[in-house]
Amino acid sequence: MALDIQNSIQNACNALRENKVILIPCEIGWTLACDAQSRDAVKEMLGMIPEEEQDAPTLLIDDDRKLNRYFKSIPEVAWDLLETAMKPLTFVFEESMNISPELQGEKQSIGVRISKHGYVQALGKKYGKAIAGLELYELSKDEKAALEARLEFVYAGEVDDFEMDSIDIIGIRPNGQVTVY
Repeated sequence: MALDIQNSIQNACNALRENKVILIPCEIGWTLACDAQSRDAVKEMLGMIPEEEQDAPTLLIDDDRKLNRYFKSIPEVAWDLLETAMKPLTFVFEESMNISPELQGEKQSIGVRISKHGYVQALGKKYGKAIAGLELYELSKDEKAALEARLEFVYAGEVDDFEMDSIDIIGIRPNGQVTVY
């Protein structure tokens, strides 16, 4: 049976609006996701994976025009990099705003990716707000089944193959200083 993407997107949006944690695909594999502004949802998402096994959460947005909603300033070099990027970029910006404090690192920093993944793009457009993602990379069937039992919504399709080197991570300070990770 074919996956009904529109129905899937609607169900994922409904779960996000109810401050639930969901499991979706993205550029680098499976991702736990929730509303980036909901403290309760963010705490629940972060509590699902042992802290020592977590990477830093990432904001997933579908359109670079939404960056100004979540950061006090976007250095000009970031716009230049976005224009020329051949693959998805994750930026680490300082001075975030309008997101749960639990997502923010030092200097109110957080990684943000303008996702190129079709499902994340469609979900972001429909939901209209940033989605906090906790990337799980490869997930065994047993690990996925254990998570599914705790989640309101799980994407029913398969996750795409991914390569970690297909995404660059770039830190950009408010003064424009660039660090490539």
